[in-house]
Amino acid sequence: MKKRFYILCLFISLVIVSYLESPYSVLNAKHSIFYNNPYEVELAKTVDSQTEDDTGSSIPSLEWKLEKEEESDDYIVQTYREYEVYKDSDGEIIKSTPTSNFEFLRYKK
Repeated sequence: MKKRFYILCLFISLVIVSYLESPYSVLNAKHSIFYNNPYEVELAKTVDSQTEDDTGSSIPSLEWKLEKEEESDDYIVQTYREYEVYKDSDGEIIKSTPTSNFEFLRYKK
């Protein structure tokens, strides 16, 4: 009886230790994202190369563009939207992508 109890305790302790040492444990939760997909680095490389082909090696600049102008009561309301603008070395616009940022300006007539 005592022998079975010791074997059971040993088995339970091995299960607990193996769980705590695994990347899925609560203790290693912040590090587990690196172990989930071993091909994640290669996927990131292909995504980077695809975006580099589209926009070159340029860094986007943020610009505000007028979307619409409305008149309500005694005010004129202008709506501006932020865009990510990619330019080449000559300063020509390659790509312009709208963001979700808006700015509203209200002027009295």
